[in-house]
Formats: sequence, C-alpha cells, structure tokens
Amino acid sequence: DDRRLALLCGVGLVAALIAGYLTYSRAFWLAITCGLVVAIAVHSARAAQFGRRALVALVLVCAIGLALAAIVAAEQGRELTKMEDRWPIYSAVLKKLPENPLTGTGFGHETDKPWYERALPGMGVFHPHNVVLSYLDQMGPAGLAALALLFAAPAFAFGATLRRGPATTAMPALCGLVLLTCVFVKNNLDHFFVKPGLWLFFAHLGLYLGQIERETRAAAQTASTLRRCAASLVT
Repeated sequence: DDRRLALLCGVGLVAALIAGYLTYSRAFWLAITCGLVVAIAVHSARAAQFGRRALVALVLVCAIGLALAAIVAAEQGRELTKMEDRWPIYSAVLKKLPENPLTGTGFGHETDKPWYERALPGMGVFHPHNVVLSYLDQMGPAGLAALALLFAAPAFAFGATLRRGPATTAMPALCGLVLLTCVFVKNNLDHFFVKPGLWLFFAHLGLYLGQIERETRAAAQTASTLRRCAASLVT
C-alpha cells in the first residue's frame, strides 16, 4: 500500500544519503543539490507559480548541500573549493585535443593511457577525469555530438511528457530529469560514465521511460473506454 511504499522510499533515501556521505565526495553533494534544484524549478514551472515555499526550498537545498560538501572536504583535510588536482589534468587534455585526429584517439576508457603516463607522471590518472573532455579526446567532435544526444534525447522526452503527458507520468518524467542532471554534473568532476555507472544510468532511464509508456497506454485505454461508454449512452 501507500504507507509501505513511503516507508521503502524513506529507507532508500536515508541509505543513499549515508552511502553518499561515505564516498567522501564533494561532487556527490554538488550533483544532488543540482538535481534537487532542477526538481524544484520544474515542479514550480508546472504549477505555474514560484512562491515563497519554492524559494525557501531552494535556499535550504543549496545550504544543506554546501554544508555537507564542506563537512566532507574538512574530513579530507582540504578546502571546499580546492581544484588544484584537476587543473593540471584539464589543461593537459585541452592542449592535447588540437593534436588529435578528427576521430579522436579511440573510444574506450583509458585508451590513450601511455600519453597520460608521459604527460602526467606520478598522478596515476589515465583519462581526462571529465566526461565531456573524455568523449572529445576519444572520438573528436563526433564524440561530443554523441554525448549531447545521450543526454538531450531523454531530456527532450521527459520534458515533452511533463508538458503533454497524463498526470500519472509526471513523477517518472521528473525523476528522469533529475537523474540526467545529477549524472551529468557528477561526471564532469569525477568521470564514472563507464562500466557499472553507465549500466545503472541506462537501467534507470529504461525504468522511467518504461513507466511513462505504461501510464500513457493506461490513460489512453481509459479514455477510449470512456468514449465508448459515452457513445453507447448517446445511442
């Protein structure tokens, strides 16, 4: 029933937050915060109003996300805004990109490992540590187009569902947009868009899109049944 579902969701949320904290990742809290901001903004847009409650919710979400990221940074003994370990990687890759062929250096995680070993000795990093730079490095402009399509196509589908779909499809569509936001933000700071992380991404996309399709079909069948009943009453 609804109470059991609410309990399951609550337990899952608590477990996810604890697991997120144990990753000691500042980027995790940034991604979650961005996802929640998108959720609040989309919900307010659908309700055609952005009132005091929405503003308070946004401020609270940002403040809590920032506080949790600061706690994680403190436990690691680093500043919240410290990015010194990323800039050498990003700058080296940006210098490398113009020297790549138009097709990139080859699709696959760490395919150009020897170059990273030479360019970034002792760092133990063999990829750009950023999903956009990774796809550009591996496949050139076509990789950037493919990455944009991977995120833009489902985002367009979820947005269309929120605008024109039945009311029962709003929640999976909103969850889908939050998923896209969180995954994109997280993978631009720590690249996990490979193996289990990538499989889970597509699995959850499939769940949301499948639920939307099921609810849309159910709504269409209900509407068809009502039309037939109305027609029979008229005749």
